[in-house]
Amino acid sequence: MRFLLFDLDGTLIVSGGAGTRSLNRAFFELYGIEDALSKVPPPGRTDPEIVRDVFLVFMGREPEPEEYEKIFERYLKYLPHEINNPNYEVLPGVKEFLERAKNEGFALGLATGNIEKGARIKLSPSSLLSYFSFGAYGSDSIKRSKLLKIAVERGRKIYGEPEAVYVVGDTPRDVEAAREAGFYSIAVANGFSERSELETASPDFLFSDMHDAMRFFNEGLYLNR
Repeated sequence: MRFLLFDLDGTLIVSGGAGTRSLNRAFFELYGIEDALSKVPPPGRTDPEIVRDVFLVFMGREPEPEEYEKIFERYLKYLPHEINNPNYEVLPGVKEFLERAKNEGFALGLATGNIEKGARIKLSPSSLLSYFSFGAYGSDSIKRSKLLKIAVERGRKIYGEPEAVYVVGDTPRDVEAAREAGFYSIAVANGFSERSELETASPDFLFSDMHDAMRFFNEGLYLNR
C-alpha cells in the first residue's frame, strides 16, 4: 500500500486567515504584541516554530514550555470563532483527489504543522476529516521532517510497511521536509507559493492545482516512483 500525506493550509483548505488572527490575538492578550505574525510568515512553518520565532523576533529569546502551552490555550480559544468566516474554502479539486486516492487504494494521512486540536478545528467545516485514518501534527514535533516520519510510523501500525510515501504540500518547506525524511514530494501551486518558487525547490511532482494533480492517477505517474 502507498501512503499519501497531506499538508493542510494552502493544500486542502484556506482558512481565511483564521489561524493568523487567532495567534495574533493570543500574543496581544498575553504579551501585548500587536500583529505578531507580521514578521513571522506562517506558510510552511509548524505552529510551535511560529510561536518560537515570534518570541525570538519580539523578545529575543525562546519560549519556555509553559509559554507554548499558554499561547496555544488562547489560540484554541479563539480559533473556533475565527474559522467561521466567509473566506474559508476547501480548495478546488481536493475532494475529487481524495476520493480518487481512496478508490486507488492509497492510505491517506495528515502531516501538518498545525497542532492537532487546531487542525481538527480548521477541518471541521470541510467534511474532510473522514478521509484520514492517521497523521502527525505540529504538536508532535516542531520539525516538519520529523512529524512526517511520525505520521508514517502511525500509518505503518495500521497498514503495514508502505510501498512508497508521497507528501503533498504547497510550499518549498513541504518539499524540503519530504526530501529530508526520504519521501517523495508532490507540490501543488494553488496555495501560498508561486509555481516558480516550487520549481526552485525541485519536487518530485509539480502540479498547478488539485485538478491538475489528478494526472498523478490518470497518467499512472506514481507507478514509476
